[in-house]
Amino acid sequence: MNTSEDKKGESVEKWLTMSLLVAFLLNIKKVLIPNVLVEGSLFNEHLDLSVYLFDGVFLLWLGYIILKHEYLLLSIYKKMFHVEQSGNADQQRMFHVEHTLKSITLLILAFILWQWLSVTQADQIPLAIRSALTMTEIGVFISIQLIRMFHVEQQVASNNVPRGTQDVLYRSIIKIMTYFALFNAFVVFIQVSTQHSIGLKYLGESFLRVGNPGIATINLFGEKILRGYGLFPHPNILAAFLGLTLLVLLIHQNVPRGTISSVETKNSSKTMFHVEHLVIGTLVMALMLTFSRTGILLTLLGSIFIVPRGTFPRFPLKKKIQLFHVEHWLMALAVILLVTLGGLTSLKSFSERELSLVEYSELSHFQLIGNGVASYGARLYSQIYSVNDWSIQPIHNYFLLTYYELGAIGLFLIIFLLVKVITEKKNDTMFHVEQLEGNHEKEMFHVEHSKEYLAVVFFLIVFALGDHFFYTIPQGQAIFWLGILVALKERG
Repeated sequence: MNTSEDKKGESVEKWLTMSLLVAFLLNIKKVLIPNVLVEGSLFNEHLDLSVYLFDGVFLLWLGYIILKHEYLLLSIYKKMFHVEQSGNADQQRMFHVEHTLKSITLLILAFILWQWLSVTQADQIPLAIRSALTMTEIGVFISIQLIRMFHVEQQVASNNVPRGTQDVLYRSIIKIMTYFALFNAFVVFIQVSTQHSIGLKYLGESFLRVGNPGIATINLFGEKILRGYGLFPHPNILAAFLGLTLLVLLIHQNVPRGTISSVETKNSSKTMFHVEHLVIGTLVMALMLTFSRTGILLTLLGSIFIVPRGTFPRFPLKKKIQLFHVEHWLMALAVILLVTLGGLTSLKSFSERELSLVEYSELSHFQLIGNGVASYGARLYSQIYSVNDWSIQPIHNYFLLTYYELGAIGLFLIIFLLVKVITEKKNDTMFHVEQLEGNHEKEMFHVEHSKEYLAVVFFLIVFALGDHFFYTIPQGQAIFWLGILVALKERG
């Protein structure tokens, strides 16, 4: 009976977690005030006051987590923050895991707390509270997933579960990311082919029509072509999500992660094409239709970093080794597209970023504690009257924007967190040799602790250097922190 109830509880928790993840990625909201600065003004994404779908889903999810796992969370918390290093090898490893998760979790909580403290510095308190609340909900969600990761690692180290056991929820998160990315890909195909939105307003789709103010287009042979939005507020945000999903799939699915047979068989070519190749091909095409040069280039570079890492045949002198995989034509298509875009597109996006840098130099000065969360857009609006409402945007740089609003302390917290994600112990084992009994393939090399998570971190950092949505847009924040979660999980 208890087992049945436990399974039912796990199922409810899984569905609530997946529902919250989807809610974070959907742009479903009720706009209360279109522009908090000017009554009756047009809607502005950075100056509106809204209630989001994920606000309600988060309350349901958090309430269930607290009621269902109150004692478990407290127990894990104590083990994470009150553990003593032991001489046992597994316990030594667990001490390192606990230390890492403790640091990351504390930094996330500190970043959330600092945002709430900076509310007192903000010009527009309602905007500041909305921004801090969004970060709190996403940060708590990620922190709970980190605690769950620690719990699984702890069970493995104590031999309560077999080694290699995967966190079911983490695998479900990857599946949801994939399904959501595929759905957006099909939406993009229809949007670009029809050159307007397709009526999914209640799923958060923007109203899209070529020629409307603020709608992202690309000039191809003298004609304006609508860029793919999907269900996101901007094509660049969709490109970031598709790029992150592709990198995760390349790590888990497309790159031959298991083993390569040392004996070539006649039928081996029949297993070349799998469903994940079709999935990745679909997402690549959708990514190209966003026409996001940053997203395409970073996904290309990340995939190049991932592809060479995998498994190695026992007999490297074997002549027939199938080299051509989907990732190779993925790279080829991306290179061709980048060359094409370089010749056909204007420098509009670059000039907009140059303008934002000028605005930043005019508005900014050294701040230890910052000007207050959500304050950049409000101050920019009050000083620049000649721009249209839709064009008022924060500076296109996550780190500069963090420094302006949260000061040197806020910037230090986020940079230190990224450093903690990147760094690891130098003596970590890189390769593990597995013996397969009862099989003629006696010995194969497997990448046990790969460095592929660095491709995800690189993707996030460079994207953050050229845009602001990881900080200002809820969907962008969800993508950024999902990337952090993926990087920590893949790091091991």
